[in-house]
Amino acid sequence: RGTMTVVARVDAGRLHVLVRDHGRGISPPADTPVPGHGLALMDHVAAELEIISSPAGADVHMTFDLAAEHDAPAFTDPGAAP
Repeated sequence: RGTMTVVARVDAGRLHVLVRDHGRGISPPADTPVPGHGLALMDHVAAELEIISSPAGADVHMTFDLAAEHDAPAFTDPGAAP
């Protein structure tokens, strides 16, 4: 348990996010049978991902390209007639 700090800024078309965990770092509990998918998901969606873990906690630096081309799902108006 501990506190977290989240800082974000936009610079030159990129979103930079720092998540600082002041807890025990990024190690799953010993009784966790299968690790989660959080870090793998962050690595997949971020243009850059850096994780620095220490006994004092962990820093996760993520950078997202705001101009990236992607396949956005089509918007469907739930109130529209079929």
